Amino acid sequence: MTLDVRTLLALFALTQALQVVVLSVQYALFRSYRGTGAFLLWSAAVGAGSVAFLFRDHETLGRVAIFAQNGLIVFGTLCLWAGLCRFHGRDEDRRLFGAVLVPYLAAHAFLLWVVPDIDLRAVVLAAALVVSALLSARELWRERTGESRPVALVLVAGLLAHAAFFAYRGAVLLIGAHVGDVWGSAAFNVAPYVDGFLLTNLVTFGIVILVNRRVNAEVREARDHFRRLLDTIPDAVLMTRVSDGICRDANEGFEALTGYRRDEIVGRSSTELGVWVDPRARDRVFERALESDATRDLELEGRRRDGTPFVGSVSARRVDVRGEPHVLSVVHDVTGRYAAREALQRSDREIRELNAGLERRVAERTAELTAKNAELEAFVHSIAHDLRAPLRAIEGFSGILEEEHSARLDDEGRRLLARVRGGARRMDRLLRDLVEYARAGSAGLRHERVDLGVLARGAFEDVVPAEAREAWRFVVGDLPTARGDAALLRVVLRHLLANAVKYAAAGPGRSVEVRGRVEAGHVVCEVVDDGVGFDPAHAGRLFRVFERLHAGEGDDGTGIGLAIVRRIVERHGGSVHAEGRPGQGATFAFSLPETGESDA
Repeated sequence: MTLDVRTLLALFALTQALQVVVLSVQYALFRSYRGTGAFLLWSAAVGAGSVAFLFRDHETLGRVAIFAQNGLIVFGTLCLWAGLCRFHGRDEDRRLFGAVLVPYLAAHAFLLWVVPDIDLRAVVLAAALVVSALLSARELWRERTGESRPVALVLVAGLLAHAAFFAYRGAVLLIGAHVGDVWGSAAFNVAPYVDGFLLTNLVTFGIVILVNRRVNAEVREARDHFRRLLDTIPDAVLMTRVSDGICRDANEGFEALTGYRRDEIVGRSSTELGVWVDPRARDRVFERALESDATRDLELEGRRRDGTPFVGSVSARRVDVRGEPHVLSVVHDVTGRYAAREALQRSDREIRELNAGLERRVAERTAELTAKNAELEAFVHSIAHDLRAPLRAIEGFSGILEEEHSARLDDEGRRLLARVRGGARRMDRLLRDLVEYARAGSAGLRHERVDLGVLARGAFEDVVPAEAREAWRFVVGDLPTARGDAALLRVVLRHLLANAVKYAAAGPGRSVEVRGRVEAGHVVCEVVDDGVGFDPAHAGRLFRVFERLHAGEGDDGTGIGLAIVRRIVERHGGSVHAEGRPGQGATFAFSLPETGESDA
């Protein structure tokens, strides 16, 4: 039976058109894969060459159709090789591509238009097809691994058979046969087109399978990667179908949190497993996830497989899987944080209760201390008043005795009478100082701007009588202003100046200086004298009650003045200190907060 070549070519062209459609769809879906465009170009070029063959008998276009037919077929087979190179991650050798295509086109044109010879044209075509088939077979052979191995081997076999056929055909033509005699008496020799029809279909199916297997491998790899990523997440992850609440997937974190294995979770609902103490709370998570883009940090109480409780912070959002709504939930175990928060809340309640009790006790103690201070102050005033009355009587009667009866007394009697009067006066001063000390600790404070320079000058006038001031060198430096009670601060300066005057050096030009500065947020005021000074080892005793470093050396002080200074300054939130050397004078200083705050 003789085949109708035109019918065969029309069928071949139709098949190529279908292959172009298939590879076009594949290219549209998987254009990110290198080589799919070259596969499409291969199919289109071979199909166009088949169509061109139908015009080879045309009077005008005949030779052009023959040139286009064979040129497109060779170009297409080289595109197949280039596509396989790119698909496997390598770039084709473009110099080799040109070294095959350009010489063939030149020889084909020469044997078509210059020296027409159909047999040599067939030999040159066979050589070009053998070379391109071997290049494609070599590329497939290099990648015969993995899941693509069976397909690659089948394609290699088909390409090698195709190359062997055209090598045999070329050899027969070279030894003297004619194109019309190679496969019997058929005028156009249909064998090459049958070969092309079978090979292009085989390669098309192979390409589709290769691409699909790569897609499947990447899908599996992505799925495995997603599974590893999912299981790497320490939090529990659960995929639940909305329609029936069935769990579709869970990670190792969910297994660790609940104690259920994945195969026990998938295909069942969390309600059925009893994971959540209140299933309605889970339903609320679903509702919120479906109503909004995402739900975050909702705390739910759960129960593990062994019955132990846990608290999970749930974040969820809706995702569609194959068009079906699901809820993807991420549960972070906050049991420890929840317990810590509960403990903190209990501690806060206990602290508030303790604070309330402490404030109550402090208020009670403050009231008690206030009452006791009031009683003490009243007691001191009472004692001072009751004791000063007989002292005044002693002073008065001893004065009368001295004025009216001193002539009857001998020297020893007058000396003893003078000592009685001096003791009474010192006792009176001691009682006054005690009352002032008590008032210094209980009197209310008024905070106002105080000019220390004015206070210092007034205090000096209180201490040194007007007739004796010419004998003194009294210097008041540039004193800063302070905040405090002006009356009490004047008492401080009066006692410090009295102390300086008392121990200043004898003789004309005795010097007392008051100076001040601002230092580290405090106002510092110093009273400097050039008197007898003191041993620095005893500086800590100076501001204590009844402490006197110079007792027995003509000192008629009470030992309370510097204690009064310390008490007033500390009530203002400040401090006192003293520096001195024996025979080199002394410096007594106090500092007050620049803000004027105190503990009054």
